[in-house]
Amino acid sequence: MLKVIEASLMLCITAAVMAFGGTEPVSLALIEVLLLGTAVAALYGLKNLESRSVWHASWVPATLLSLVALQLVPIPVRAAEWIRSDHHGWNAIASGSQATNFSSLSIAPYYTWTHLLVLVCCVAVYFLAQRLGQERGSRRRLMFWLLILGAFEALYGLVQYLSGWQQIFAYVKKYNLEEATGTYINRNHYAGFLEMIIPFSLAVLLHEHSKFSRTNQSARSWKGLLAGGNLSRVGLWLFAVIVMIAALLSSRSRMGIIAAVSSIAIMSVFSGFQRRAGAWLGAMIMIAVTVLVLWIGAGSALGRFGSISNEYVSSNDSRLSLWKDTARLIGDHPFLGSGLGTFPVAFTAVQGTFLGKFVNHAHNDYLEFASDLGIPAALLFFGSVLLLLARLAKRTPCSQAGFERAVALGCLGSIAAILVHSLTDFNLYIPANALLFSLILGLAAAICSAGPAVAGKNMKRELRLGLKRMADVVLGSSALVICFPLIALAMVAIKLDSQGPVFFQLCAAGRRYKPFSQWKLRTMVNDAREKGDYFETFSSDPRITKVGRFLRRWSIDELPQLWNVVRGEMSLVGPRPMIYELAARYSSEPSYRLAMRPGLTGLAQVKGRNSLSWAERIQLDVFYVEHYSLWMDFRIMVRTIPVLFQYKGIYGKDGRVRIPDLG
Repeated sequence: MLKVIEASLMLCITAAVMAFGGTEPVSLALIEVLLLGTAVAALYGLKNLESRSVWHASWVPATLLSLVALQLVPIPVRAAEWIRSDHHGWNAIASGSQATNFSSLSIAPYYTWTHLLVLVCCVAVYFLAQRLGQERGSRRRLMFWLLILGAFEALYGLVQYLSGWQQIFAYVKKYNLEEATGTYINRNHYAGFLEMIIPFSLAVLLHEHSKFSRTNQSARSWKGLLAGGNLSRVGLWLFAVIVMIAALLSSRSRMGIIAAVSSIAIMSVFSGFQRRAGAWLGAMIMIAVTVLVLWIGAGSALGRFGSISNEYVSSNDSRLSLWKDTARLIGDHPFLGSGLGTFPVAFTAVQGTFLGKFVNHAHNDYLEFASDLGIPAALLFFGSVLLLLARLAKRTPCSQAGFERAVALGCLGSIAAILVHSLTDFNLYIPANALLFSLILGLAAAICSAGPAVAGKNMKRELRLGLKRMADVVLGSSALVICFPLIALAMVAIKLDSQGPVFFQLCAAGRRYKPFSQWKLRTMVNDAREKGDYFETFSSDPRITKVGRFLRRWSIDELPQLWNVVRGEMSLVGPRPMIYELAARYSSEPSYRLAMRPGLTGLAQVKGRNSLSWAERIQLDVFYVEHYSLWMDFRIMVRTIPVLFQYKGIYGKDGRVRIPDLG
């Protein structure tokens, strides 16, 4: 039975996408019949569809359906006029000025009936997808089907754009003749479809490479990435990602591009895959997309951003003026709305822009939904979606199964993309995109209801670590650029002062014992290891050069570690790095420091540096790991500034620094 439901969902959504995004009436009617039939069959064929986990969130769609049904129920005219003061005028128009004893709250019942059928289908898709999402095989097949459908649409759109063949099968396009639209009429709805698929393709790409790199260490380099069996799978998904991004650019949808970029940024925060793999793949995608943009033409792909101010100025015939009129419409009936799908009729009463033209949508899903169903219903729907998105964000970094994490990450990026795009368009009123969005919500709900992967505290911690990494990249790269002249001067001074290399590399233990090369400017003579204790130094150590003493005094020798921060081996704030050969011999408490990336500065550094005993530094580092927050990082960075101007703490109380063996 599950495979029948699965095939039915795939067939219906594919047909909706092919039928001009579901806007062709006959095709849409057939799709609705098949979907409703599938839902009825599922109710009888799947006994566990009545379980609490499936119907846990049913009150939200049930409330929305009940509200729309209320808008269609015939009630006495006086009651309708009491509920909405402007109802009398609309009732006269709807009835041809003939007196009637009963009326509905919807000002255009036919529009509400047609949209109610689509809403019922969306609810059915949501529950069926939630049930299928509980099965690993169904979840995998649904995801791969989405990618195949997205790749087909992307290739179709690129053919339209590059060849000038502006047709949708036998239909010759009348609008958007210079953009890719695939099988959609409008470029923005085509972009809305692609931006919901691209996150899944990126998630699968990261999953495939992460899976390969766990068994083949060479996959972490660019040579390994292009080697043998890895190329056959990773290369396939990489090609799909590039084609979809190229098609999105060819649509020339400004908000579609912004939404896709926003979703990718959100995915990067919550991604639980290997960082270096993501960096290599991201670099390859950026290079390929850059080549495509140059080939297509940067002016053609991104040129419409130059005229974006014309759409959002306080003049007539702009989206801003359209939104202002829609806000007035919402104010006329804020609680129950004018009726689902009645915006084109209701808007004529307040229309002060695009005069002489038929305005069929508000170009803002949030405003149009509030106009149709009222502010409470809009808050209920979008609030529940945001709540699901928040639960998914907590779940994504902590999912145990690799492919489950890929599905969760794809759902996260997809939902975020459409919510961003809804600020300036009406993708949720396009049947194909609404059905696809419902399917993704169902998969997300199935993932969130599958049981917690880890405790909620750990989920929040992973989120904070993701935000911390973003701050490290932005602030670390900026600091590296700013400090580069100072590093260059120090390099020249070191070269003139003593023989040997400019840099000193130390094999340090990173997060989870992962070794890395910690970069420093050389402050000792070249053969310092042969002339003294490797694990001890002191203020009058003859191995320290004249320039090196100055660099240590102002901690300039640590600046090259900004490169380690950018690479993801270190963080701006964290426990100071350990020597790798000693880290494996440490007991549990000191080694707990390795739960986070080592930092340029840390809590122990602002509390006394090397003047503290080794046990005190370990205790402060463990406290930081257990109580980390972005606010704590900010305070530590601020307190680091005065520490740099003080000589205290560079060496211990006896003028020496020694790393003990705490094993």
